[in-house]
Amino acid sequence: METVLAALIVISLILFAIPTLVNSALTAQNSFVEDWQSLQQVSIERSATSLAISDAQAQNNIVDLTIRNVGTTKLADFEEWDLILQYDAVSQGYQIEWVPYTTLSGGMQRWQVEGIYIDVDQGIEEAFEPDILNPGEQMTIRVTVASAVKPASAAQVTVSTPNGITASTVFICQ
Repeated sequence: METVLAALIVISLILFAIPTLVNSALTAQNSFVEDWQSLQQVSIERSATSLAISDAQAQNNIVDLTIRNVGTTKLADFEEWDLILQYDAVSQGYQIEWVPYTTLSGGMQRWQVEGIYIDVDQGIEEAFEPDILNPGEQMTIRVTVASAVKPASAAQVTVSTPNGITASTVFICQ
């Protein structure tokens, strides 16, 4: 009789444990699939994103850039972008600065979007979806740094989007 009671306890434990183990395995598998799909989405977005810096000029403490969206992804959220500028300053020597984005005018050590254009050379502004850099559009950026840029020196600017795509160029300051 004791063995029957022990057997019933063991069988009930097994019947309780099997669904719990199966549920845990299915939950882990579901979590893995969701993470994998999220990773694939980020990978697809990154492969469709591409930038090109088509013009860069610096004079005194102002650096003007023109960036073209040569990918197929719409870009926005400029406050999440990174801009790093390396240059020779007139009074402080070689500088490497991460410059934050702002929508406010005035002040030093900041960058802001001056305009988004279909064709910047002809001055044709974007026609729809304001403040979004659509594929094929160009964006002009004005960077203001604290120290004046040394004339006739080389500078490098690197721009990075939130999904990790970068564009970089080296140019001669005026």
